[in-house]
Amino acid sequence: MKEIEVFILTKNRIDLLKYSINSILNQTHKVKLTIIDNNSDDLTEVYVKDLMKHHDNVFYSEHSKPSGTTKQMLYFCKILQH
Repeated sequence: MKEIEVFILTKNRIDLLKYSINSILNQTHKVKLTIIDNNSDDLTEVYVKDLMKHHDNVFYSEHSKPSGTTKQMLYFCKILQH
């Protein structure tokens, strides 16, 4: 079966992020999940890092400065090339 990889771009949307992550992790197929955080000031980092302790398929990357959607998408594309 092919590997599935999901990227979520987020900023200060912890409730929607939790809903999305829960939906992805409850799939029958194991999915590699990467959260790209656009410098959230809510509990996004804490929540995702806690998930990473229990799920070896969850990864987290944070921008140190806020960037727009275009910069996030370029960063996302850069990750895909590696």
